[in-house]
Amino acid sequence: APFNTDTCEWACDEESYRRTDELLGGAVEAPDTDLVLTTTYDTSSDYQIEFWVRPKEVTEDWRNILFVRATDNECCEYRDRIPLFMFNPGETTLRVVVGSFESGDQVCPGRTESALPLNEWSQVRL
Repeated sequence: APFNTDTCEWACDEESYRRTDELLGGAVEAPDTDLVLTTTYDTSSDYQIEFWVRPKEVTEDWRNILFVRATDNECCEYRDRIPLFMFNPGETTLRVVVGSFESGDQVCPGRTESALPLNEWSQVRL
């Protein structure tokens, strides 16, 4: 389902991961820290983002997973976080921030209800 500010959807689907891994010839790996995937990115009022993540450890800091922004700022004006996926400190539950006109640091309603398992791939869909 497309994203809107009232809903967030999360999914863990092992079969989809296996199909992706087979398609890529077993090359599904985490990118390097601070890797820039693209310098251009277009969104609309309705969009969907889907990716796989495998938490390897729990840390006491916020851990960014995917951070998309249309400015040079990290926070907290409009277009600074469109969106930002991160692990909460001390756990592997996800926090999602999708900036809006009202708040550049608007937390998406809801989050994963339980921690994502360590050393296992989980699918995230917004």
